[in-house]
Amino acid sequence: MENKEQINSSENGEDLSTLKESLRQAIDDGDVQRAGELKEEIIPHLEALKEKIRMPFESAKEIMGEDYLGPEAVEETFGIKLKEKNIPTIPFSKEELEMAKRNGQFLILRVNEYKKNREPMNIRNMRYRSSIKGLEIVTAVQSDSIPRAGWALVKSDASFAFRDYLRETEDLAQYISLKMDEGLVKSPEKYVEALYELENKKPYLESIMRTSKPDANLIADLQVNRLGRQSISEAVYDTCVYYKKKGALFFGDGKQVRTNTVSPLGGIMELHMAKDCFVDGKLRLFVGAEECSYISNGVKFKPAFVFARRS
Repeated sequence: MENKEQINSSENGEDLSTLKESLRQAIDDGDVQRAGELKEEIIPHLEALKEKIRMPFESAKEIMGEDYLGPEAVEETFGIKLKEKNIPTIPFSKEELEMAKRNGQFLILRVNEYKKNREPMNIRNMRYRSSIKGLEIVTAVQSDSIPRAGWALVKSDASFAFRDYLRETEDLAQYISLKMDEGLVKSPEKYVEALYELENKKPYLESIMRTSKPDANLIADLQVNRLGRQSISEAVYDTCVYYKKKGALFFGDGKQVRTNTVSPLGGIMELHMAKDCFVDGKLRLFVGAEECSYISNGVKFKPAFVFARRS
């Protein structure tokens, strides 16, 4: 079998890391034509690398330890028992999982429906299906979004600096670029396209940020946000499974995470955790708060707070 170094070698002698560096330079220089050419060169090599990556469940569990939230955790939290043939393949290599473990990430299996009656795994249904003792989910802003099915690596106790959504998106792009260099990105060819899209659209997005009523969907729908941020349903799902498994909130008290979900009222939905959230072992989650609308650098956010407070 070819190793990663062999896969990284391109036919013209230029390795993958050099191609990515050339792409980054072309983007910095504003050379759209050259960036497009390099993107087309990179994608086949990244696809070949992805096809080489397969990870057995038991091996992943051994590497991740308590940070492995697989089918057993899903069953314990939501009562969904998955047949082995229906569990998707883990798309991360041994090296990726080892690095993720060191970086404080956890591996989680997400499902998007209840198999018996085909009900979608939205926040509304999670309220009634979760088996966490003492857990209550109260919603003020509804969302029909459902988690993306499959395995995901999620950073625990992490958030970006509190900046406007576009600046946060640029921070996210830089983080993804770094992780691509480290070989820690699932489906990296998609992220190459996402970074390219952001650079192309940034001048226009910066201009609409100055308007009085910018459309939040224009930024939330960027590929880098679709791929790199949680939806509001994924944030709630991950919180439920993580808390059931570890008895803790993975975002950390007082932290906030902006998702890629736009509320029915047209703003970016957020997830917040409050301080002093554990009382008598009970956890109450709140999604949405009418009084929390605000304007930040021209973008109207309708936060969907998910936080724990005293019962």
